[in-house]
Parts: sequence; structure tokens; C-alpha cells
Amino acid sequence: EDAYPTERIEAQLNGLIVAENLSLGGTSAGQHIEGKAPQGGIPYAQWIANSQARLVVIRYGGIEALFDLPADEFKYNIEMMVTLARNLNKEVVLVGKIHIPTGPGADAEFQARYARVDTILRDIAIRLNVHYLDVSKVPFNAGEMIDPIHPDKVYQDRVSDFIADKLLEIFG
Repeated sequence: EDAYPTERIEAQLNGLIVAENLSLGGTSAGQHIEGKAPQGGIPYAQWIANSQARLVVIRYGGIEALFDLPADEFKYNIEMMVTLARNLNKEVVLVGKIHIPTGPGADAEFQARYARVDTILRDIAIRLNVHYLDVSKVPFNAGEMIDPIHPDKVYQDRVSDFIADKLLEIFG
């Protein structure tokens, strides 16, 4: 089945959640906040205020690492997203980095930036008392990338299954 990760997670949780995928490949947290992507020009603050969601899963960091966006800006954007959701009594889960093998397109500099955004996510989770999912623990096999930074369907499905299992542990 070629379900998006959110659809796969939703199916595995047997109706516990209804997932709304606001992910648009290649967008950053800052673009999401500004409403440039993916919610059709609606800024995040307005979208979250009007959302019936009780749980918000935030999974950013790869694009920020790839394009070396400023760490302080990433931290500010994630903190703002978390704070706005928490102020509306929504549960928040931050998802950390997946395993990406070092190689062309994912060299040592990228790996350092990617580790930095993951550290920022972990620190925010601790400081703001929200859940953090360490998806780097998901087993990875060589050859499971479609390009230097994107997992193939098999690996992405394992990551989705891990997220679903953790959400069930936390909220089920």
C-alpha cells in the first residue's frame, strides 16, 4: 500500500487519531509558520487556532540542515509552533532525525548540521515539557534511500510504524 506516512500512522492507530498531513516536501518550519506552505497561505498561528486537533506532531529539521538555515531561527520557529499549540491546550510531539548515511549530498558538514537541529529539538522538548520521538533508533539498512537525504518507502514505513507505536504508548 502506498499510503503517506500520516495515513499509515492513522490506520495503525485504529481510529484513535485522524491525521492531517500538512507536510509539503522541501518546506521549512519558517515557511510553514508564514503560511507559504503547505496550508494554502494561512499562517500557522491562524491554522492552529482554528484546528480541532488535540495532538500536533512536528517533524522538521532536514530541510533546515540541508540548506544550513540559521540554528537560532530554527529554534525560534519550533519553539513558536510548540508554544502556540500548547497555549491552545494541544499535546505536542517533536520527531527527531532519521538515520541518514554519510555520503555525497549528506557529507560530514550536513551530518553536523542535522545533529545540531536534532539537539535543538531534544532541548526544546525538555525545556517546554513535550514529547520527543527518537526515530534515529529505527533500524536502517544500506540501500534504503531514494537520494542522499530521503528514505525509500520501506525505511519510511518503518519510521511511520515506530511513530505510531510511540504515539499509542503515549496517548493510547
